[in-house]
Amino acid sequence: MTELIKDGIRRQCPRRNLCVKVRFEARDRGSLTACQFAETEPKQGSMVRQGSTVVIVTGKEPCSTPATPGPGDSSPAPEKPPAPRSPDVLESEAGQ
Repeated sequence: MTELIKDGIRRQCPRRNLCVKVRFEARDRGSLTACQFAETEPKQGSMVRQGSTVVIVTGKEPCSTPATPGPGDSSPAPEKPPAPRSPDVLESEAGQ
């Protein structure tokens, strides 16, 4: 998840370099695990200045590996959550 989020941010940065600091924080978010994305600070879609910090909030519950269905197991495999959107990066700060 970490690299997926950072890649999304890089795509919005000048020259595809990571232009903000990314910090991950686990917080109590009910049943969400540390492997599940909860929110960002600032909120998704916000414009942030280059060099500022974006906090990625995850749940606190331990991560678990979903069981692999065996032959004859008709239960569906668990779905992956949608990939999080990265906060927008203020491109006017690029210093082109």
